[in-house]
Amino acid sequence: MGIPKYHKWLTDRYPRAFTERQQERAEHVYVDVNSVLHEVMRRSNTEEQFMNELFRKFDILFNKVVPEKSLFLAVDGPTSFAKCLTQRTRRREHASKDKRSGGGGGKKGAGKGPSLSSNLLTPGVPFMTRLTSSLEQYALTRMNPGRQLAKCTSVTISGALSIGE
Repeated sequence: MGIPKYHKWLTDRYPRAFTERQQERAEHVYVDVNSVLHEVMRRSNTEEQFMNELFRKFDILFNKVVPEKSLFLAVDGPTSFAKCLTQRTRRREHASKDKRSGGGGGKKGAGKGPSLSSNLLTPGVPFMTRLTSSLEQYALTRMNPGRQLAKCTSVTISGALSIGE
C-alpha cells in the first residue's frame, strides 16, 4: 500500500537525494506493480486507456532500468478476509468522498464518460484476470529483438491469483 505522500515529502525535504540517471542495467528487476496500478487507475476513464497508460509507464521504467536476465512483475494477490474488507471499505469511502466533492478522483477528463473504480484492482474480479493476461502480452511483445526486454531471458508475472502481497 505504501505511505501516502511519502515520496513527495522526501523529494521536497531532500531534493539532492534524487537525480535523473542515464539508462541503468540490472541483472534482475523486481517491480511491485500495485502502486503503479492505483496511480494509473486514478487517471483512467476506460479499461483501454488504463492498459495503454500502464504500458507507457512500464516502457518509461524499462528504458531507464534495463533487465538483463530476469524481470518479476508482482501484483497483489488474495489477502486475508479482514484485509479484503478493510480495503473494500476504504475504497468505497474514497469513491464516495470524490463524488461528494465533485473531484472525480483527479481523473483526466472527469465527467467525460465512465470512470474506473479502484475496486477493480481487487483480486478475484474479472478485470484482474484481464490485467494478468495483458501483462503477459506486454512482456511477450517487449521481449522481441530491438525492444526494451530483448536481453531478458526470464519474465515472471505473479498475477492476482498468486496468494499474498
